[in-house]
Amino acid sequence: MQSEHLFLWGHPRSLSTAMEVYFRARGDYQVVHEPFADSYWQGTNAADKLNELLDITEKNSSPVFVKDIAHHLPEDLRKDSRLLQSFTHVILVRSPLAAFHSHLKVNPDVKNHEFGYQALYSMFELIQATGLTPLILLADDILENPALTIEGFCKHAEIDHLPEALSWQAKQQTDWKASQKWQVKAAISTGFEKASEKEFPPLPSRLDEVFKQHQDCYLKLLEAASLQNSD
Repeated sequence: MQSEHLFLWGHPRSLSTAMEVYFRARGDYQVVHEPFADSYWQGTNAADKLNELLDITEKNSSPVFVKDIAHHLPEDLRKDSRLLQSFTHVILVRSPLAAFHSHLKVNPDVKNHEFGYQALYSMFELIQATGLTPLILLADDILENPALTIEGFCKHAEIDHLPEALSWQAKQQTDWKASQKWQVKAAISTGFEKASEKEFPPLPSRLDEVFKQHQDCYLKLLEAASLQNSD
């Protein structure tokens, strides 16, 4: 593992908050929730947020777990070597049809890029280009078999496997206040939910090309995950 600090990059509706809650339940990491969200939604200074985040990693006695959405990170910070080198990076991705439908329920006015797969794949490529190896975690595997998938993730990330952290007390976190509509299920969850059999209706036709573009990025990440797991 490159660093004891973990940065999990996801797209909206990728189970990234569920992973955040899992790391809160572990108790051995300081958890930072979406440090770049305010810069994306409110226009605050992202460079200041990065400096604050790096300060936490340098001064905290325990390892730090950070989760954020890839398109929250401004373009000018994506190649910042301090961000790239200070963490072991994890890419969390979910099958796009489920994520698209979930996203539209929460945010029907979503902009095309905000489905998030293109920015997530770009982040993956950027991390790889620096010679680092981002871990790829498949949300669908978590939904299918949470215990086995998280155990495998811990082994791959070279961190302790704590089976007791797979269940937790339902709780609304104070640092979710600005984004509560996105965290409704996470706030009432007591563990990873096993996937239920579900057929999704067709997406609105206006999203046909958008879906294809994001799905292409998903398939590339899926292929990279397959290669990674075969090593």
